[in-house]
Amino acid sequence: MIQSALDRISGKSNFKAEIKKNMIVIHQADESSGLAALMSLAIDPAKAAALKAQHASYMPVMRFVLEQGEPRLFRPERFCFRGSVDDWIVLGIPAPLKIMAAEFLKHLGKESFYYLI
Repeated sequence: MIQSALDRISGKSNFKAEIKKNMIVIHQADESSGLAALMSLAIDPAKAAALKAQHASYMPVMRFVLEQGEPRLFRPERFCFRGSVDDWIVLGIPAPLKIMAAEFLKHLGKESFYYLI
């Protein structure tokens, strides 16, 4: 469900979901490299996008931690990128995953993501 929502929001290559024990971790592709821009100038944009997705490096940016088994409630968290903090920030109270996805996934890849607290 989460990966499908990520694909609808941002395209197939920008975000990946991973299940780790009691959480779903969302990773974002590192867009800081100018390599993708250079490739798109030199080759077909579709091929450039495929190469970018194949060779992208990902970093964790958001996660949903299972707090309770039945009903299944998840706690949303986002990674804090402040130099001295570098830790997870709890974003809200535990709720069903469908609600958490609708509330928070829309902010991925946008500046509004950094204002979620």
